[in-house]
Amino acid sequence: SVSLRLRPGVLPVFVDADYSVSCFVKGDGLEHARFRLVSRFLDTTGQAIEDSELATDPILPGPDWQRVELIVPGGQTPGAAFMQIDVELIQPELYRNPELGEHQIWKEDFSGGAWVDDLVVEQLPRLVLRTQNLSNIVVMPDKPELSLLVRDLTGEDLSARLTVWDHRGRVLDRQERAVQSSRVPTLWTPNVTRLGWYRVRVDLYSGEAVVSSVPLVFCWVPAPIESEPISEIEDPDLGRFGISTPTFRTELLDVIADMAPSVAANVLTFGVWDASTGPELAKQRASIIGSMAHDVHQTWPEFHIALPVVPDAVRQEIQVDPGAVLEVLTTGPSIATPVLDPLLDRLGQFVRRWRLGPIDGQAAFWAGDVAKRIASARLLLAMLVPGPTVDIPWNPMLDLSPLAEAQGLGAVTSHFEAGTGLEGISDVLERWREAGFSDSVELTLAFGSDGSARFGPAEAGAELVKRVITVEAGVSELGFAKEPGLELVRPWDWSDGLEPVFLPRPELAVWRSTIDRLKGRRVAANLSFEPGMHVYLLTPIDRKSDRGGALVAWNDTADPDQAVVRLFLGEGEVRAFDMWGNQSGTITPKKVKIAKAVEIEQHEIRISREPIFIEGVDVELALFTASLRLDEPVIQTTPGPHHRSITVTNPWPIAIDGTLVINEPSPRLPSGRPSGWEISPRVLRFTAGPGETIKVPVDINFSALEQSGLKRLVIDAQMSAGPVSERVRATSKFSLELDGVELDVRAIAEPGGSDVAVEAVITSTADVPMDLNLNASVRGYTRQSSTISQLAPGSTVVRRFLYPGGVTRLAGKPIFVGVEDPVRRGRLNKQIQYE
Repeated sequence: SVSLRLRPGVLPVFVDADYSVSCFVKGDGLEHARFRLVSRFLDTTGQAIEDSELATDPILPGPDWQRVELIVPGGQTPGAAFMQIDVELIQPELYRNPELGEHQIWKEDFSGGAWVDDLVVEQLPRLVLRTQNLSNIVVMPDKPELSLLVRDLTGEDLSARLTVWDHRGRVLDRQERAVQSSRVPTLWTPNVTRLGWYRVRVDLYSGEAVVSSVPLVFCWVPAPIESEPISEIEDPDLGRFGISTPTFRTELLDVIADMAPSVAANVLTFGVWDASTGPELAKQRASIIGSMAHDVHQTWPEFHIALPVVPDAVRQEIQVDPGAVLEVLTTGPSIATPVLDPLLDRLGQFVRRWRLGPIDGQAAFWAGDVAKRIASARLLLAMLVPGPTVDIPWNPMLDLSPLAEAQGLGAVTSHFEAGTGLEGISDVLERWREAGFSDSVELTLAFGSDGSARFGPAEAGAELVKRVITVEAGVSELGFAKEPGLELVRPWDWSDGLEPVFLPRPELAVWRSTIDRLKGRRVAANLSFEPGMHVYLLTPIDRKSDRGGALVAWNDTADPDQAVVRLFLGEGEVRAFDMWGNQSGTITPKKVKIAKAVEIEQHEIRISREPIFIEGVDVELALFTASLRLDEPVIQTTPGPHHRSITVTNPWPIAIDGTLVINEPSPRLPSGRPSGWEISPRVLRFTAGPGETIKVPVDINFSALEQSGLKRLVIDAQMSAGPVSERVRATSKFSLELDGVELDVRAIAEPGGSDVAVEAVITSTADVPMDLNLNASVRGYTRQSSTISQLAPGSTVVRRFLYPGGVTRLAGKPIFVGVEDPVRRGRLNKQIQYE
């Protein structure tokens, strides 16, 4: 290794000043050696001051010039009189950790070089921009207030410009003013009027030149929703909603207490181990966390510890992957003791839950014999932790059965990266129920929070709400005895300045607003009836509380012009809130004419891709509306009549009776011609006692030409005795299908030609071979047909029907394709339109 060093006494410094040391470097013939820039402070005698040395990360210089910069903070080295600078080329032994200890053999460079030019030392003004809270999360009714602290030892006249952007990148405010170097900060009140996530930048000017810029982000979140405490039962939300950080950072400890009341969470999972953790560092971190144990419990009812990676000091003794924490604790516990025992000894009295491994890792699965390892790990923890809970991170794509057999397992955490589909969440919930875990094993679903950087703040926030609601809906549908916990993983960043500032991500603001809406409530019903739309009813766990009911709704794939929720939600107006907590308006029921001299009242709520919450919903009325459903929502396309029932649930404490009128499917088309739908009877009488669920029988017939797929059953309910006098409309989904047969149809134009081919793809899902008849028809062409003989189970066939000149003749015309099973007299029909 080689270096060039600046002579002592050449570069005097101010003790409190901040400096930037930079240079340009390029290299030639290097493969193993690395370049770094080093600074240290010297005292008045020219001697190096202990612990004052700083260095850049080692880099491999290439043939092009690249800039390297080192920021040297002031005010941290008493007695500093001079700065000394080194430029170095160092061999691997000086910058890499030896995985084999003293047996490590290093590959080195014996020739090569680095050129260094334009070495510059600049004195920096120090800018610190914050809100009134360390977490930069401001809670209503407080309003955001920014403080700018400027420390500049040059004495120049300075001015500052403040710019504020919202989460969509729109400039909301711009202010300018003169500033002075001072220990008293300059206060700014940004012109923001709505809750949300905001970006700020202050540019510092000397004359016309920008000498420094400092960015900031902050969240403005709603005040906690006040409601009566849940009486007579334990708070079911205690310990459900959490925040986690996989890496230890000292600065975070100062933010923890300030953050807790701002994020609507009551569980904090804190990562302690990292690659650099050694025995002394483990003791230091255990002491720091232990000394603040009382404050932590005051603000976070549950505090958990995570050991996400195996420290390098342990890996030098036992060759394992960085994520193999469970393996280390069970095969080499004595090796891990120096970095584990200080944590258990200091924290074991108040920390029960210990997460073993990286949150997104798979090491525990591949280590083998997971059940035995979990039991051994729990015994190890129990030596210093009374009744420890072993928490095993588990990739959601992996089989859960090995964990279900584990004795001593207390919790499982499944991590979902930002952008993961909602189907994956539903799948994990279903497999968890099927795996047969005991009620003592807790499931936590952890959501990544880096989506704002990849998809933008609005999309990432909307996706987080959908994930949370998907969990709540799945829990309700599957009947979980113990609801899983929900966790947001490290929803913040840190600034790069000399004084790191906590920067909350947009997901943190959305999390706060969403959890506030969910606390004390559960998803009671899915009210959506249009494909691509989602409408869920939230009802209070304790009906005696003043929490009230709400809807949460969003649109995924439905036509935006048709994405409207039409329901009668109560006598008065309801209030709409966006995902940030802003009230976006009130909606009053309006009368809708549905027949001659017949009107109903409905709330009409337009929804978009961003979820909205509707407050002020009449819970009993919404439950009654949601209960009006066809009991078996799949009808086979075989000759009828098909016997079904409409369920009716009375959620009120009094008896009700009335009439149900089935309006859709209508007996006639808009043209007045018969539709082919025969529903008998279309008017049904019902009577239900308090809390009773009844079934009202109905027969359904339809034409053999009816299109298969999703249909709507629109039911109007009119009570002659009960708490509601208005006519209530409900919509229920049902589907026309033919078991064992799937049909897909598409039209393909001849490349460069004028003909069109209609392809029918038929797949058998039956258990036995089938004979099928296929036909296609379109106005202006002869009807075409084909026979499929003995279609084997699981097989797929493709039939093509050619339409000469179809490119022009088929435009805008419907194409009908049907497949018939002659044995069952069942038929699937599909209609497409060639564009």
